Parts: sequence; structure tokens; C-alpha cells
Amino acid sequence: MHTFTAQTTNTRLFETLFETAKTAYTFNTSRHSAAIVYKRKIIATGTSQIKTHPMQKKFGIAKKEFLHAEVAAIVNAINQHGSDILKHCSIYCLRITNTEKIGISKPCAGCMRAINAFKIPNVYWTENE
Repeated sequence: MHTFTAQTTNTRLFETLFETAKTAYTFNTSRHSAAIVYKRKIIATGTSQIKTHPMQKKFGIAKKEFLHAEVAAIVNAINQHGSDILKHCSIYCLRITNTEKIGISKPCAGCMRAINAFKIPNVYWTENE
């Protein structure tokens, strides 16, 4: 598990996550996005949303009325590419505040259970600016 910034990662990846986060549901003054990356290419993204998904319950994510960005990205990757590819991928998580500053976006325990269940080997998240 690692942190990343605009300076330490692919600029296009960071910009995609930032722009995607702007479309996410605002929860507690922040918005989250996540991207699944395979061979340096984004294959799926997800945002925090005000809806549910069976995977939220399966991994015991506390806020069941919200679909977390990490789980949304995993679901989208599975729907588009199948689950086997995930063991060769990385997941990047980003949070922006209402003032569009970067915030800490370390996956919650439930999201980490989902990430581990699908054997995603590399997890990256932003820290506070």
C-alpha cells in the first residue's frame, strides 16, 4: 500500500481521477474516485455514489447506502474485463474536498477486504495537500 501525488504518478491518471472525483456524490464535504489500472492503462473507474450494491454488504462496508469508489471501480472492472484481470492490476484512490484540495483517501476496512478478495496487489491513495 502506497500514497501518490500529482508529482509521483502519471499525470493523465491523476487528472482523470481528479476530474472523475468532481462528478462523485459529496459525502461529508468530500468526493472520492478510484481507478483500476492494468499495464499502465486505466481499465475502469468508480466514484462514491448514493446507491447500493450487493458487494457493499458482502464486504461489510459501514455506509451501506453509499457505494464506495473503490467497490464501484472493482465492479466496473469485473463487468468490463472479468475478475481474473484484477490480480494483475493496481487501484488508485483519490479524494477531493469541496474546495478541490486533495485529501487522504486510504480505503476503509471494507474496501480493503474487497481489494484483498480480488487479489489486487497494489493499492495507492492520496494524502492531504
